Amino acid sequence: MGYTGVQLKCRGDVKYYQIRLRVSHKDVITRYKFEFGPASPEWKVITAPFDQFTATFRGRDIINAPAIDSEHIDEVGLLISKRQLGEFCFHIRDLQLVN
Repeated sequence: MGYTGVQLKCRGDVKYYQIRLRVSHKDVITRYKFEFGPASPEWKVITAPFDQFTATFRGRDIINAPAIDSEHIDEVGLLISKRQLGEFCFHIRDLQLVN
């Protein structure tokens, strides 16, 4: 059975962040994003179900993109969202795919 989401144990500043996934299947690459925040100075668990990710291409949402197939995830990334400027602080203790 495939996975249903990503779980992240993290802490940081009060900025907003995104989990990014790259899914490659049959020579088609689709990128997905999940926004969360603000981060907290205390450790907390963020659960990001795949059905709450949005497919995106160069900053624009993709309509009618295929559902995320966890068997074909080949990249996971994190970034600051909402064009926030300045220094940031973000710590990850654990990141895993979950059922």
